[in-house]
Amino acid sequence: MSVNFTNSGNGSLTIGNAALTGPAAASYQVIADGCAGQTLTAVPVTSCAISLAMQPQAAGTLAATLLVASDATNPTLAVSLTGTGSAIPVAPPAVAATPPGPVDFGSHRVGTQSPPTTFTLAPSAAGPVSISSISLLGSGFSVVSDTCTGTTIAQGSTPASCTFSVIFTPNVEGQYRISLQVLSNATNPQLLLDLSGTGTPLPVGRLGASPPTVFFGTQPIGVATGAQAVQVVNTGTLPVTVGAVRATGDFTQTNDCHIINVGQGCRALVAFTATQEGERSGTLTIESDAVNPQLDVFLVGRGSPAPVPIVELSPGAVTFGTSFMGSGGNGTLVTLRNAGGVSLELGRIYTIGDFSVTHACPASLPPSASCAVTVGFSPSITGARAGKLVVESNAAAGVKEAALSGTGCRNFGLGTSRLAAPTCK
Repeated sequence: MSVNFTNSGNGSLTIGNAALTGPAAASYQVIADGCAGQTLTAVPVTSCAISLAMQPQAAGTLAATLLVASDATNPTLAVSLTGTGSAIPVAPPAVAATPPGPVDFGSHRVGTQSPPTTFTLAPSAAGPVSISSISLLGSGFSVVSDTCTGTTIAQGSTPASCTFSVIFTPNVEGQYRISLQVLSNATNPQLLLDLSGTGTPLPVGRLGASPPTVFFGTQPIGVATGAQAVQVVNTGTLPVTVGAVRATGDFTQTNDCHIINVGQGCRALVAFTATQEGERSGTLTIESDAVNPQLDVFLVGRGSPAPVPIVELSPGAVTFGTSFMGSGGNGTLVTLRNAGGVSLELGRIYTIGDFSVTHACPASLPPSASCAVTVGFSPSITGARAGKLVVESNAAAGVKEAALSGTGCRNFGLGTSRLAAPTCK
């Protein structure tokens, strides 16, 4: 700034030196003195100027006086100087966190919370630091308390520090790694802290079955197989309570499954009884409170026609030729055989007509077994005679027959006409 001086009198005057005085004189400086040694006239009016600069040496109001000497009637002219000094801005210090990171929250089961970890923020040197925000750049973690956001902290003042707390809550299994961000006006305006943790599985019961599929092969319709075992094992980390166990289709089951402890098992015994021909399928289902609440085991078998007893007579027909009336004649052997796949339960064995039968067949004849039946012919009259060998049993038809035939004759005796009847030759 410049201060101008003029001669307000009616004669000439000479300006002397200028000087600064007062409590803040050091904050002002004469940078150009255009008046020292100058003569100012009244007519014409002349002037001069002194240029000043302010260099505050302290903050606040700064007062000083500029003294200008002359040979005027007022030999010392005092000019008051006033200005305000502001403090030199000081860059804020860095902000630091305790613990500084990286911070590992350890392993925690899915859906559970870790204990909170508390962080403290404080400036690393003198000067204030204003915290604007704290945020998490990732999932699995959350800030549960915060005295820092919107707070200014400084060494030697209140507050000198602030705190915030973070918890870890994994929602899936696996490793978590995120950054925690602190924004401020500090020298390090973005402070990043590395956070990590591990999500571990919740304890659950889990059932497995061996074998996963049971094959029963081919089985005659209506005939039950022997039971096959299915082992059920708890491969989880909690005991399992078994509810319903059932088999569908042509399959039945019994079991000893109730509460299965970790690493233990139980057993289901499954049997197959085909009701139809062809492939038959079903399911063994185990219901429980395990993480897999329904465990299915596939059941497969095939039905074949049911074996039946079959009566076989050999020969299937017997011809005796000609026999005397009333004579027993020689017996003819007929073989009775069970040609089926199950026992043949025999009932009556008898003949119809002029024929007789004897046998030693058992009441039950196993598959492929046979017995001997002897059939005799004793004609009651002369001429052609026909009859049957009849076998009653549990075979499909119920009755098996063999045709029997022969001819009756008589001797030609005294007083008998040759024309009366056939005679035996």
